[in-house]
Parts: sequence; structure tokens; C-alpha cells
Amino acid sequence: MYSHWRGIDPIKMLKIVPVELPVFQPTNYYLGNYETTWGVMKHSPHRDRAIQLLMTWCTPKVAEKWVRYTRNPTGIRGNLAVAEEGTDLFEQFQSNITAKYGSNINYSRNTGYLFGIKNRNLSPHLDEAMRALMTGEVTASDAYQQILARLS
Repeated sequence: MYSHWRGIDPIKMLKIVPVELPVFQPTNYYLGNYETTWGVMKHSPHRDRAIQLLMTWCTPKVAEKWVRYTRNPTGIRGNLAVAEEGTDLFEQFQSNITAKYGSNINYSRNTGYLFGIKNRNLSPHLDEAMRALMTGEVTASDAYQQILARLS
């Protein structure tokens, strides 16, 4: 979203401050984090060039720009400041959230967070239902029923 807002108004984007999501009952975990997935389809028309592009994105130089521009983490490290150093508002926010919740920062697709702790291992079933839906093996209604049947 920082890249989106930056394109709309770079001056106002400088005034954006990250805040913790509100909670309505005490909790010891936080919904956040970032998970990115990039891939090249097996039969892509420009497969080799697409792979070359992905490899470029995985260089430390590009990783540093990615973090600086998007405020999203990357698995690639260059000469990036460590979040715990808190050199700007965004790093301070990350540092505070990490200090408060430790390793209890969950991805948004954490099914335990979404459907209750009894359903924390539902993700593989959601993935399978989505795959079957996307390949046309089942209808949307059937996929939905499969997911409901797995809820505890």
C-alpha cells in the first residue's frame, strides 16, 4: 500500500504512520507479516526472461530498494538496517510489534486466527479446495461445503 499511496501523493505518504491493529479482547498474537510468492509458469511464452527477471529481483541491491520503497520485508539481505535498530517510524513499529508479540505474529491466512484455535491446521484443506475449484474438479458450492465440513 505504501507504493500505492506514494503514487497518489508522495508528500502525504511521508506523513503515514503505522499503527497496531485494534483488538476487542486481550490476545497474545498479532495478525501481520508478509508472505510473497513469485513463480514462472512452466509453459510461459518468455520463460527464460521471466526467470531472469525473478533472479534480478533477488539481488541485494533490488532487495534494499524493495524494503525502502514498499516497507515490506524480503528474504534477501543486503546492507539493510536491522529492524531492531529502529532508524525510522516503520522500523520502530516493526521492532515494537516484535518485542510485544515475539514469534506470535501470524500470517493473515492463519486459519486458527480466522476460525478459532481448533481450526489452526485448516490451511492445507483450504489450499486443496481452492486447487480443486481452480482446476474445475469441483464447483464453488462444493468447495465451500468441503471447507465447512472440515471446521471444528
